[in-house]
Amino acid sequence: MGPSNDPLAVVSPALQVHGIDRLRVVDASIIPKVPTGNTNAPVIMIAEKASDIIKSRWITNDAEYFSKLRIAASV
Repeated sequence: MGPSNDPLAVVSPALQVHGIDRLRVVDASIIPKVPTGNTNAPVIMIAEKASDIIKSRWITNDAEYFSKLRIAASV
């Protein structure tokens, strides 16, 4: 996980895959440095954060975003 200019980062802090629209990764593979202990709690926290990000995206009435998607798909 990291910024798009980081060559080792595949996922943004918003859990979106760099270069692929509307795809998110929500699992332990996004943890930059894997903890030495059990990964259950960190993965649950990642999932909770992802659900908050996804819900806020769909609750936002951003008609411009969806109209851009329709235009891009029709071209």
